[in-house]
Amino acid sequence: MFAELANVYAAPLATGENLYSTQDVENLVRFGGFRPGHDIIQIDPPQAYGIGQYARTLDMLATHSWPHRSLFPHGGNQMSLAIAAGFGLGGAESYPGVFGDFGGFADDAKIENGAITLSERPASASRPGRAVQDHARVGRQMSR
Repeated sequence: MFAELANVYAAPLATGENLYSTQDVENLVRFGGFRPGHDIIQIDPPQAYGIGQYARTLDMLATHSWPHRSLFPHGGNQMSLAIAAGFGLGGAESYPGVFGDFGGFADDAKIENGAITLSERPASASRPGRAVQDHARVGRQMSR
């Protein structure tokens, strides 16, 4: 169906949030009619086996001439934002106020001219700010 749509629809198409394996993504680019450099692939990294597998999927996409600017991680979480920045991708979905501590942006993030700065603080895909600190404090109190 995507191949048929791509033949008659000039604007960019975007999909991929429900693709979990590198092979699923390869099937999309081989048989889905998607156009490298024009359409957008939106893999959800946490659901697609994490950062290591995402890197392998990027390697596979390179063999099919997919530029990094055509990849926008799906998910709206801190991991997707970090992956987009770390791999130099086209962007990432973000949903401020959704997904609790894992969504939105770091407390010290700045949005300027449609772009966001990333925190210099180390973190592991979680919001490095007050929300995580509050949860850690509550967890410590409950364990006493």
